[in-house]
Amino acid sequence: MEDVNLESLVVNGKNHVEPVETEIGIFYVRPLTVGEKAALKIMPWKSINASIKTDMKKGSVPKDMDVTIGMDVMRAAQDEQKFATLAHGLSCRGKMWTLEKIKNMTISEKILDVLFEKILVISEVSKEELRPFSEFRSGLQPGDSDS
Repeated sequence: MEDVNLESLVVNGKNHVEPVETEIGIFYVRPLTVGEKAALKIMPWKSINASIKTDMKKGSVPKDMDVTIGMDVMRAAQDEQKFATLAHGLSCRGKMWTLEKIKNMTISEKILDVLFEKILVISEVSKEELRPFSEFRSGLQPGDSDS
């Protein structure tokens, strides 16, 4: 068995670019790095407000935890995560994309979704890995409040 050239994985991973044909033209995307994937996975959790109740004795074990996640907060966190994914994945071939540039694009949601999906596929990341709130939403029924 051959030794793995780790330097090659670092250089070639981020430099691997794939074209994505859309109705308005061709975009080029690259896979996410390990660090970018990790940062994207924790992004939605930053929007959660949690409080832990204890009996106030030193060293006591939390008795209960209240977690409140508003649907608008979840949507905003998921959009932010999607925009960050696009900014990373489109930053290739000498072009740097920022979160602000992505947010200011005048492009259809359909095209953004195509680019987002392609970046996830070539990065070997599933949508479920980026959607930690799905387990909370699964029990909600239409008309239910999540707060």
